[in-house]
Amino acid sequence: MAMKACRECGTQVSTDAKVCIKCGKPNPTSAPSGKRAVLLAALAFVVVLAMIDGGGGGGGGEPSTPAAARPEHDAFTAYIMCQSFVEKDLRSPSTADWPTTRAEGVSIQPGDSARYTVFAYVDAQNAFGATIRNRVMCNLRYTGNGNWRLEAPATITP
Repeated sequence: MAMKACRECGTQVSTDAKVCIKCGKPNPTSAPSGKRAVLLAALAFVVVLAMIDGGGGGGGGEPSTPAAARPEHDAFTAYIMCQSFVEKDLRSPSTADWPTTRAEGVSIQPGDSARYTVFAYVDAQNAFGATIRNRVMCNLRYTGNGNWRLEAPATITP
């Protein structure tokens, strides 16, 4: 029978004990449950990161590019930023339903000097609660350090 210090009060307790004899702490020498949760969360994060990077799951996705070879900006990020800018002007941004980048009616055109023009649509509720399809055009520019600027106000037309 091995003895270990209780995590709560420091009293020497058998590793087989269910509770500490001094403070009554359950499983006094086992690893804290919070530590297990942190380890599981870290494992889940690594798995999700691998899937996003293209390492998990079968074909059908775009080929993975080493991080060092990726540009600081790309068309997909421009599309996401366009969504962010447009949702600020919507009456009910939480109802915004955007198509995928490959959907018909979505076009992302790269320009010069890290500029992009995004044509898309978004279905969102108006002030009366009706879902309306709005056509969207954004002229964006990547300014560096993860920052984007809307070159002109986003055009939103029903």
